[in-house]
Amino acid sequence: MDIRQLKQVVAVADAGSIQAASERLFLSRPALSKSLSRLEKELGGELFCRNAAGVALTAEGARLLPKIRAAVEAFEAVEQEAAHTGN
Repeated sequence: MDIRQLKQVVAVADAGSIQAASERLFLSRPALSKSLSRLEKELGGELFCRNAAGVALTAEGARLLPKIRAAVEAFEAVEQEAAHTGN
């Protein structure tokens, strides 16, 4: 699991579709789908229900999303702080 994958989860949850999220992230849809599948395998459960209309969070995805968002926000805060200190 890495921060890139966590950012992808947030993007897909916010967009409601892998296609829309892939466009926002400048990734191909297959690459994003594969990355999410690897993360889900690592976590041991599905985060999204996939269907023709898009995606929806599973119960597990809904449970983890606030923690994933917090992790992404914390990571971005560290990046911003480091940028301001010139490191």
